[in-house]
Amino acid sequence: MTMNLQVDWASQGRALAFVAVALVLMMVAKLIADRLTRYDDDAEIREGANGALALRRAGMYLGLAIGLGGALLHLPAGGMLGPDLSTFALYGGSVVVLMLVAQVLNEAVMLRGMNTHDAIKGNNLAVGTVEFGQFVATGVIAAGALTGDGAFWTSALFMALGQVGLLLGFVLYARFVKWSVREELAGGNVAAGLLVGARLIALGVIVSGSISGDNTTLANDLLWCSLYYVYGTLLLAAVSWIADLLFLPKVRIHEMIEKRNVAGIGVVSAITLAAAMVVWASH
Repeated sequence: MTMNLQVDWASQGRALAFVAVALVLMMVAKLIADRLTRYDDDAEIREGANGALALRRAGMYLGLAIGLGGALLHLPAGGMLGPDLSTFALYGGSVVVLMLVAQVLNEAVMLRGMNTHDAIKGNNLAVGTVEFGQFVATGVIAAGALTGDGAFWTSALFMALGQVGLLLGFVLYARFVKWSVREELAGGNVAAGLLVGARLIALGVIVSGSISGDNTTLANDLLWCSLYYVYGTLLLAAVSWIADLLFLPKVRIHEMIEKRNVAGIGVVSAITLAAAMVVWASH
């Protein structure tokens, strides 16, 4: 039996070129992130086995990969390599900027009053888990903003609006739960960190769904985004409430948080993420 394997070397070379640009962008993000802390991040992970910092960095890299994937999908089919690489570098660079700016804003709002760099250096896994979640959520939002045929400025606008939506969703969530989000995170409650991190990713998926797709008019797009955002966040809240009642009926979420029950919260978090994916797929 003879096998005839044909390799499209031009396509393979094109793919490698985009991978190279993506790696450069990720390295730039790493170097900037290194400068934002007052300690040697690599040594903390390599020698100190700092799990919280590893979670933060893993979230940043995964979020960047998701966002850069959105930038790749934004490129038109059959384009020339040179212009496509330039466009990818531009949109990919905007994703890097969004990730780093979002980190500062998210920490200022979500972890207000807490020195997050010291918490991470102290291996606070709860904070590390939230950092992982906020980075992945931001990457998902960036990917959603880059879908469709809009211009660069519209993508940048919806990236920014998506981040506002993420922060608003968190503020409302923290306002209505029966436990203090910041106190539990500051105290290193990993169950709380897992729940909040998963919630952020779920919100990121909802926000991404609200801002993705081809552009029409700005007014129409903003109206659609707002309606979908309200619908998605309300549905997510309803599903979380139902999950609390049905899937673990003999214990409430706030009780599991108090007992630091990571296993139980893991189940609830998975259900929350599953619900967000269903809402996203159905829009």
